[in-house]
Amino acid sequence: MITRVSNLYTIPLQPGRNTFKNPGRFFRLIQSTVPIGVKLGDLPEITLSAGQCIPFEAPDEFTRYELINPLAELLIVRFWAGYVDFRDDKIDQIEASTEFAPAAASGGYDGAGTLAANSAVDLLGSVTGSRLRRKAVQLFNLDPASSLLLCSYRNDRVVLSGAGVAGANGVYTLNAATGKWTKAGDPSYWLELVGAGQYGVLHDDGAATTVIYFQAGGGNAYPWVGAWSAAPGNAPAPAVTQSETVGGVVRPGETITQPVSGPLRVRNATGAPIACYLSEIWWTA
Repeated sequence: MITRVSNLYTIPLQPGRNTFKNPGRFFRLIQSTVPIGVKLGDLPEITLSAGQCIPFEAPDEFTRYELINPLAELLIVRFWAGYVDFRDDKIDQIEASTEFAPAAASGGYDGAGTLAANSAVDLLGSVTGSRLRRKAVQLFNLDPASSLLLCSYRNDRVVLSGAGVAGANGVYTLNAATGKWTKAGDPSYWLELVGAGQYGVLHDDGAATTVIYFQAGGGNAYPWVGAWSAAPGNAPAPAVTQSETVGGVVRPGETITQPVSGPLRVRNATGAPIACYLSEIWWTA
């Protein structure tokens, strides 16, 4: 059984001639920063650039070859030699179409190059029309002295009213066996904690329910029962606050492109307006 091998080689070529004794029918120079001389077997020497190939028709083959480095220093080359031709299965990918869109006026940003003092603008990344997804946000800070802050943020539910286990619709006590908060004097009303204890469901004999809210992170210890009427379904909307985390800075005179598809808050934490331009790059249909 005769084994015929084809291989991809990465070799540092010494200046001048370098001899190899690998047999084959195909030689292809894959990568080289300069053209090099190639002499296969008894063929005349030729010059190849990266991507060029010398094929031998069967049954002819070469048993040795020389690679000639024209430089006066080491040259790293990559080449293919063997009995089958090199096949590059890479797929050339073309990025989807994009659209450049200046940010509209919103929050403290006037849409014309100024972010007001002690204010912020939320770039939500909301998909509209032909815009498939936001690719990045571009921020141009034109101010000579002040920085813009890049922030992530989230909404937190907070206390509606009441304190401890007492709410406007009664006092509730935790039943350790069932995990339910039961209304004192009327066990047909009980609370089910869900969402890691951050909100709950008020049950009335299983016939009707309404969502009520607890202190964020309160767990089972202290449900903050909001002010709802005796009839389930009339719970007021919860108050909401936002927690904000600074994750980046655009320094005075700096321009950055920040890849982000979701919400991004740009804040001016100074007491004076900041001259800046905000824009978005969108992938489009």
